Amino acid sequence: MQQSADTGGAVLKIATPSVIKSPSFLGDSNLGVFAHLSNPPLMKMDSEGHLVGQLAESYEVSENNTCWTFYLRDDLYWSDGEPVTPKDIEFSIRYYGKEAPSARWINDTLESAAVSEANNSVTFKFNKPYTRIDLEFATYNILPAHIWETIENPVEYTNNGPYVGCGPYYLKLIDLNAGKLVFEKNPYWKGKAPEPETVEIHFYSSVDVATLALKNGEIDTYYKYAGSYPYSGIEQLEETGNFDFIEKTDIGLVFLALNLKKSSLLRHRIQRSTGLCNKLRRDCKSRDTGVWRSSKSRFCAVFHGKFQGNRKT
Repeated sequence: MQQSADTGGAVLKIATPSVIKSPSFLGDSNLGVFAHLSNPPLMKMDSEGHLVGQLAESYEVSENNTCWTFYLRDDLYWSDGEPVTPKDIEFSIRYYGKEAPSARWINDTLESAAVSEANNSVTFKFNKPYTRIDLEFATYNILPAHIWETIENPVEYTNNGPYVGCGPYYLKLIDLNAGKLVFEKNPYWKGKAPEPETVEIHFYSSVDVATLALKNGEIDTYYKYAGSYPYSGIEQLEETGNFDFIEKTDIGLVFLALNLKKSSLLRHRIQRSTGLCNKLRRDCKSRDTGVWRSSKSRFCAVFHGKFQGNRKT
């Protein structure tokens, strides 16, 4: 890490190929990823893949999975000195549901929200069961209600900074010309103090350009959302002797979302293929050799082992 000319503190410089295209806090998805530093969500995923509280100290869910109550930490303050309140949480979630196209499900399903200042909590009631709200609420950056409630068309709203945050840092500057974001320490942060005084995110047009910056000592480390550093660039960095590498197994998460409002366009093809397989089985000419041939089609199926009737032996 280098020293800041302005503050004299340490500066951590991070390279990323995730280019920020607009100074829109809510409109640019890549900016939203890095804004977790300044405006953390309620929840987060730890290094073991478990969902744990971030701004939330704890949470409860009803037996029918329609009511979710989040209890906030009591040591959270915005970078302008105002305390973080349950109202900020309620406002943020409703705000995303109303203004962000990707979060319209909130607006469609959130029945009510109740704030308790006494318990420092907020309860969300949905019109149908949800079993993964803890995961959903690990993605939405919490906003200061006293700032954002006056902003119309937030997805289109642009500002080069600063933005008020409640994390260990706040977003001080978005410099698209220099290709960087600048985060400074939140003076009202009560949690464990981070070592760097400043965090800079430098975005590059390609991994190759980012690798060159790392190799030349212009940058300290590399980050890509939902990705890792490419093997093709490791040898170049190893030659410098200035980098350590952590290698971990990719757990290979794959998510499949089914469209419940429209039938599959492949349904008829699947049915036709299934019917063909069944017909192939009936029209089988040879079973002892493990090769099934259809007398009325050009397909054949080859199996390992022999067959007796319809069962493999």
